[in-house]
Amino acid sequence: MKLNKDLSKKEIFNTIKVTSSSVISKFGDILFDYVNSVWLTGIHKGSFWLAIYQSSEIFVGIIFNFLGGVLSDLKNRKNIFANCNNKLNTFG
Repeated sequence: MKLNKDLSKKEIFNTIKVTSSSVISKFGDILFDYVNSVWLTGIHKGSFWLAIYQSSEIFVGIIFNFLGGVLSDLKNRKNIFANCNNKLNTFG
């Protein structure tokens, strides 16, 4: 990896954008889960609905992670990374 002084201004700016977007996204996910948990526990049979909500999150994550793994195993991983990188660079 390059040292910080060797990075161009665009690379530093892109690094800051990617890092800050992931922090903001994580904060939003935490806030969303907290508000849903508080709201679901406040309704009738709230613990049941909270369990359904949290279980559905886990099942959806397992399915998408499984499908993503299958896709990356079937395709060339270098091409997948290159395509994702090219798409990200078009926004930067």
